[in-house]
Amino acid sequence: MLPCTHTETNVVNIVNRHSDKCLVTLNTGDPSFIHQTRYLMCRYALSIGADFKLATGVDKMHIICDFLNNYNRIIIMDDICIINKQTPNLFELIKEDDLGAIDTGKCLDFSLLIISKSHKFLFNQQTECPLDEYLNSVVDHKQGINLHLLPVKFCQSSVGCHPEQYKNIRKYLDHDYINDQYIMNVTHYYKHQLFYVSYICDIYNNRCYLTQQIHFEFNLLDDLIREINRLKKIRKNKFGMLVFGLGADAKLWYHTTERKIFFIECDQQPIASCLEIPHTQIIRYSCENIKLMNSFTISETVLDSFKLPIQLKHMSFDVILINSPEGTVDTDPSKLIPVYWSSKYLSHKGSLIYMCCCDRLLETYCLDKYMNQEYYTILSQFNEIQKTVKLLRIK
Repeated sequence: MLPCTHTETNVVNIVNRHSDKCLVTLNTGDPSFIHQTRYLMCRYALSIGADFKLATGVDKMHIICDFLNNYNRIIIMDDICIINKQTPNLFELIKEDDLGAIDTGKCLDFSLLIISKSHKFLFNQQTECPLDEYLNSVVDHKQGINLHLLPVKFCQSSVGCHPEQYKNIRKYLDHDYINDQYIMNVTHYYKHQLFYVSYICDIYNNRCYLTQQIHFEFNLLDDLIREINRLKKIRKNKFGMLVFGLGADAKLWYHTTERKIFFIECDQQPIASCLEIPHTQIIRYSCENIKLMNSFTISETVLDSFKLPIQLKHMSFDVILINSPEGTVDTDPSKLIPVYWSSKYLSHKGSLIYMCCCDRLLETYCLDKYMNQEYYTILSQFNEIQKTVKLLRIK
């Protein structure tokens, strides 16, 4: 065979590395699937210390080569794969010299692959064969590879449904059976493929806190979780996080910080409906007179009249996330109070502040006025939540 001569692969942030290992998912072209499955893939990647990347394109061989140029080891799977939180660390389970694949009992299934840099020669070829057919040929001819065959529960393609034609289909989906699998691979064989993917994701999401309702993209979630875990190790019992806003992400932060967190919210409705987090860690504050339309003219004297909640006096936090109030129309409460309190009272040298919606006029004004270059430096910007800015307090 000839060396692969392709030159183009659409890969998201392949150079933005945190690890020498990566979980790679291939986008099949329909964004509906990755929208459902990515949270569980993110959760698994974080749990095994790997990066998570999404690649698009039809040339699987070339995509694999690209990633092996940048990582020592990769796991590669389609975006219709759904990962159970209980899945073992595949990089620990399979030796670095071995090529990991699925043994279906009838043939080898390469829809899930665990590959090392030493296997790159297998994929640096130009062939017209589909990847599964090519790899089965390579295996048959024993071309210098050691195989580690995994049982089918690592990439189960059967959802175990009743053979009747989709009548009352939910009752035929066995939760115990699904929970007993490590990875479900819902192929296009199923008439209601997206339904199955969504349904199984719902089951597996009950076992983790990265739910589909969280509106953060992975890059921002990944950065926040990595920083929380890093600072927890450094600060130990002194670690603390503060979140302005009590949204769908609250349970994630509550458990990631190991309950070393306060939430501060100006709207009573989300507080009343939040049953999973102790209300001793949720603080209600009022900023009724700080509307979006008058925030640009309010003096610091007026801001000081809004007293810091007593629970937060003499406290400062290692990580602060300012995601509320939303402040979308002139009469809405604005983020002025959260920014002012964070900069004046609630942060210290070394604190990280994540400020959402920084492509809007007021948030930009708040950054320039209260988080300027004398005390803060911008570390990163994420094109998520209308541009989120990550700042480090430097003094």
